[in-house]
Amino acid sequence: MRSETRGLYKDGNDAQITDGHNEIPIPRERYENNGYLPFFDDLPAREEYEASNKHKL
Repeated sequence: MRSETRGLYKDGNDAQITDGHNEIPIPRERYENNGYLPFFDDLPAREEYEASNKHKL
């Protein structure tokens, strides 16, 4: 598991991850196999994430 990399949100069967500098989407299977946190099922949906971070954009 890469402790510096974490999930931001899920979009369908993909998860958006970040290492603090870059963001990329990866398939759910890869997200779960790499042991990223939070767990895929606990990630907010993209729409929820964007709404809660609107002021940061």
